[in-house]
Amino acid sequence: PLIVYMDIEMYSSNTNAMLDPCIEKDKLFVISNISQRYLMPDTSRKYILYTGQCGIDVNETNIRAFLTEKDLIEAYFFLIKEINLDVIIGYNIFIFDFKYIDTRLRRKLINLPSCSKKQGIDTERININ
Repeated sequence: PLIVYMDIEMYSSNTNAMLDPCIEKDKLFVISNISQRYLMPDTSRKYILYTGQCGIDVNETNIRAFLTEKDLIEAYFFLIKEINLDVIIGYNIFIFDFKYIDTRLRRKLINLPSCSKKQGIDTERININ
């Protein structure tokens, strides 16, 4: 199977408090992914998606820059579809990362972009406690 590890980075507008996805200034600014077929290290691919104009260049890494947080998030879902992964993993991604992304999208009244492997199937939200 093709496995993708993902992680996100956010900016906190209040250095004395936890990030809050409901606060406009607490923006998501980096989504990183590493894809690899199970037990096949030569298939490893790295991706960094970010907002800003800092001209990042990292060897053997596919780097994509975006002007807005909305564009970054939408591009992430397009990347997931492009990679055509089988499994997605990461530290606390279902309890924190995906909830953060979902809340940021909901703030802007944007639906989750479809990233299903099946054509015509929309991505759906599920609650994970």
